[in-house]
Amino acid sequence: MISAKRYKWLVFIISVLLVANVVLLYMLVSEEKKPGEPKKTEKPQEKHPYGRTGEMLEKEVGFSKEQLERYTKLREAHWNTMRPLFEKMRSSKDSFYQLLRVPELGDSALKGAAAAIGNAQQAIDLQTFKHFNEVKALCLPEQREKFDAFIEDVIKKMTMTRGRVNNNKAAEDSLKNSPQKMK
Repeated sequence: MISAKRYKWLVFIISVLLVANVVLLYMLVSEEKKPGEPKKTEKPQEKHPYGRTGEMLEKEVGFSKEQLERYTKLREAHWNTMRPLFEKMRSSKDSFYQLLRVPELGDSALKGAAAAIGNAQQAIDLQTFKHFNEVKALCLPEQREKFDAFIEDVIKKMTMTRGRVNNNKAAEDSLKNSPQKMK
């Protein structure tokens, strides 16, 4: 037979476990807002009709509705051109890393595969540069300085190493000290 003292402890432990289970069950089924998720009563945040970049061009550069419509057409044409370029890059990298399976690989084959990646990246960068110039051509003279600052921020974000929050100080320092900058 269980003593009265032990019985009280068992009742206490079972009560604590029961309360913990009820709290956990409530948390699972409650309609509390989870991080990053809108409440069911809230309207989801409406997307900007010209996309996130269009919204930024409107706010930071001062693009008009007409400029944003022209930008949207440029963006669509740009991505139609970029998709095959990204596919070529992916294919070039796949081919490059498939060379790991080759037991006795010559330097020329390895360098050729690496050059294909470089060529694909070059095509991507040239197309992106062309696109930025086309978007800049949409700017009014008074918007160009703001656009240049905007693109500078975009490029920093594009070239920032993943997972790093702070600016890439070493890369900035090397650019400041490059021979082209010193001339």
